[in-house]
Amino acid sequence: MNTVTPPETVAGAATSTSKLISFHRFISTARLPQRADRSAAGSLPTRAFRYCEPATSAAGFGYYLFPPIGFSVQWDGHDVVWTYEGVGEWFPLSAVQFPGFSDTFDAAAPDDIKGFSPPFLGALQEPGLIQLWTGYVARTAPGYSLLVRPPANLPRRGGYELFEVSSKPTAGSAR
Repeated sequence: MNTVTPPETVAGAATSTSKLISFHRFISTARLPQRADRSAAGSLPTRAFRYCEPATSAAGFGYYLFPPIGFSVQWDGHDVVWTYEGVGEWFPLSAVQFPGFSDTFDAAAPDDIKGFSPPFLGALQEPGLIQLWTGYVARTAPGYSLLVRPPANLPRRGGYELFEVSSKPTAGSAR
């Protein structure tokens, strides 16, 4: 399990020696977090990028996190099936581990949590909803909270919607 330290902190929010957020990588092949930029990774319309300070400011906050593997899901209105790169067949989705991750987790975990590795993908009880784990755990500085959300000010593609999740600030909270 690797710790990824962001290259910079939010200006003026902390002393130069403290980190506001640290990402802990549990899946070694997961893509590193990428600092958000004012162009929303090149997807913000040119007119907004050139003339709309609120849009570019909102787009520049945070980090981009990515799934640790390419995968596809299908929902027929009742059941969800999934597949991933290089497999060529579809599997029913309830809760699945990242390929090979449960063994890696158990080898590194304390005895009292062996067998409790977080699932990579899971179908929720609500029809058509899935939960994805990026392979990272984030830890914030004491007194700071964390908001996980889709990129700001960009319309979503049809067929899916991303929900927001936040944590309450606590002393050294991790989520």
